[in-house]
Amino acid sequence: MSVDVSATDVYTDFSGFAALKAQAREHSPEAIKQVAKQFEGLMLQMMLKSMRDANLGDGLFDSDQVQASQDMYDKQLAISLAARGDLGLAQAIIRQLSGDTGIPETSGKSISGDSPVARIPFHNSDIDTDTVAMPAPVAAHDEHDSPESFVRAVWDSATRAAQKLGTDTEVLVAQAALETGWGESIKHSHAGNNSHNLFSIKADQRWSGPTVRINTLEFEDGIAVQKQADFRAYASYDEAFDDYVHFIQGGERYGNAVAQAAAPAAYVDALQDAGYATDPAYASKILRVMNGDTLKNALDSLNKEVS
Repeated sequence: MSVDVSATDVYTDFSGFAALKAQAREHSPEAIKQVAKQFEGLMLQMMLKSMRDANLGDGLFDSDQVQASQDMYDKQLAISLAARGDLGLAQAIIRQLSGDTGIPETSGKSISGDSPVARIPFHNSDIDTDTVAMPAPVAAHDEHDSPESFVRAVWDSATRAAQKLGTDTEVLVAQAALETGWGESIKHSHAGNNSHNLFSIKADQRWSGPTVRINTLEFEDGIAVQKQADFRAYASYDEAFDDYVHFIQGGERYGNAVAQAAAPAAYVDALQDAGYATDPAYASKILRVMNGDTLKNALDSLNKEVS
């Protein structure tokens, strides 16, 4: 496969970052395209590095000089491949950051307007950066293989939490589904332990309980930066929902949301206005999940099991 390096960016060209930061501050569509391309390039770099690390190598090509050359080549190759757009990740990110998913309504487990499995979350949780969690090993027994299994697992806990908040169970299940892709992207430790963190609440100085450290990509001034972040970990979904209620009710920040909890649409709008997430479409996405066919079908299935 040949790649036209001359037709793309060079990874050592740092002068472009200043221009990109300026575009990001102006919310330029071109900045979104560049950030998406950088994200795809970074993912490709990680893939190439993993492939290199998996190779045991030999003495002839295992010197520091050769490794440095390979690293530079891999970085340039990743940027060049990202510029071609063959992977399709950049296009998906552009649609998400632009608020245009372009995904038709379907049913079942396929990705739809109310099924955010492929969604890139924009968590705030008192930190002014957009965070994209990198994948960690998932224990097989913790996986949810369908929206129905996820709703079944969290429904009772969500109902108790909704009663404490004075809101509908469906809106809390919808928010948890949005944050975790119907349970398929719940944060796990690198050992594969389930954090049961359904609402992407980070572990700051107010948290004294267990945590799970996750590799993340955080957008700062429109630039993707790889970091590690600590998230709260719980022993069960009951604990996760209890902590969510305490998190929402525990201060003045979400007071307006608590006051409007009886009206789900007003509640999630107030959460967004208070900065729960930096995604400008966060509230509308929760409502789309809550009112969508995926949740409706899952609840219908559970009701049939009970009857």
